[in-house]
Amino acid sequence: MRRIMYTLISTFIIFFVLSIPTVLFAATYYVAPDGQGSDSNPGTLQEPWATETKAENTVQPGDTVYFLDGKHTLDTDAKLAPITSGTDGNPITFAALNQGKATLYAPTTSPLVASTQGYDYIVFDGFKVEYRTDNTQGPEIQPKGNHNIVKNCIFRANVTDPATGNNAAIYVPNDGASNLLVKNNYIEGYKGRLGHEGICLYNTEDSIFEKNTIKNCHEGITFKTNETNCTIRKNHIYDIESRAITLYTGDDETLYQRDININQNIIHNVGDKGIYLYVMSDLSQVTENTQIYNNVVYNTKFSLFQFNSSRVNNTQIHNNIFVDARAPYAGVYDDDSVGYSDYNCFYNWEKSFSSENSTFTGWQNESGWDLNSLNQRPQFINAGGNSTKDYKLQSGSLAINAGLDRQDYDNDSNTTESINMGAYITGNEQIGYVPEPNSPSNLNIKK
Repeated sequence: MRRIMYTLISTFIIFFVLSIPTVLFAATYYVAPDGQGSDSNPGTLQEPWATETKAENTVQPGDTVYFLDGKHTLDTDAKLAPITSGTDGNPITFAALNQGKATLYAPTTSPLVASTQGYDYIVFDGFKVEYRTDNTQGPEIQPKGNHNIVKNCIFRANVTDPATGNNAAIYVPNDGASNLLVKNNYIEGYKGRLGHEGICLYNTEDSIFEKNTIKNCHEGITFKTNETNCTIRKNHIYDIESRAITLYTGDDETLYQRDININQNIIHNVGDKGIYLYVMSDLSQVTENTQIYNNVVYNTKFSLFQFNSSRVNNTQIHNNIFVDARAPYAGVYDDDSVGYSDYNCFYNWEKSFSSENSTFTGWQNESGWDLNSLNQRPQFINAGGNSTKDYKLQSGSLAINAGLDRQDYDNDSNTTESINMGAYITGNEQIGYVPEPNSPSNLNIKK
């Protein structure tokens, strides 16, 4: 009997120890700004490390490294980058102690400030990111890999002589990413030429890009090749030289954009296209099953543009407000490229309504779409303003409750009820970047 009891107790202890989440053993470390701290310190709040290299070489899954307020200048050819992955429930987190108060300065030889290096479950949180001297490119974070997060960061570039090639605040190269979350970031100044974007992605799937503000860039968010099942929502994109949101499929016949959801974005003051579905050629590339709903697109050349619509399939368009454009539907034809278009609000276009129809009535008659859509001024609170709240609807707007809840926004299984057109469905949504409150940190740091 004793042997049986001993075996049972031993088994229980082993099971209990193995079941304890490893996050219980996670550590928290601190890195001091330039000229403070020491890598021989223990990395505590009062005795922080001096360099990001010490942090990179120390952290394990579940650990968090806080960067204290001030300037953190990366060594030449260096970047903030882990040397191992976190795990599900135990990510490795690099964060500013106070949002926007710890500034990472890129090396002079590269715009790359931070990279996951293909490792998984890595979080970059709350940094201000700047490029030290160069005016040809802005600073970059590259979150390639799986289950990585970039959130609450501020990116500012001063691009006056743009270099060729891609340059984006948040850039996923051909290595690709999956289950990436890019949330509540502020991005400004990536401008001057094609390829300079706020966010640029290759080979990315099952990812979310939400509540970011992107302004004064050449392009806003660009999906370059082979993206699938991604969501672009509640972003504020404005003062853009060329295109706000682009789904691009290049000239390789294997490329595609599939199942992309674009909703509740506020886009305004764009030099060319608000939302752009671009299939390069007539080979086997395809953009299909794109959902475009409850967006505001104001003051653009083209609200929605489909290039080579014979390779665009089943675009679903509803509850949007498209105002002040040369044409709301450029490159949009009465063909299989549109799977659904209704309950939208169109107002004040300069040229033709679509590529085939000069008038809204002509589009309705020829296509059979948008029979429940409005051709009325939406009555924003302050059209042309730079605040997202300027694009809420006035109380007397005809666009209030004139949309259809096809996406089941309130999760009540009713997809036939009325909701608002435009980005504000309830009126209480966060759209674009909102700073988080900081906690004071008056520290006597040991060097």
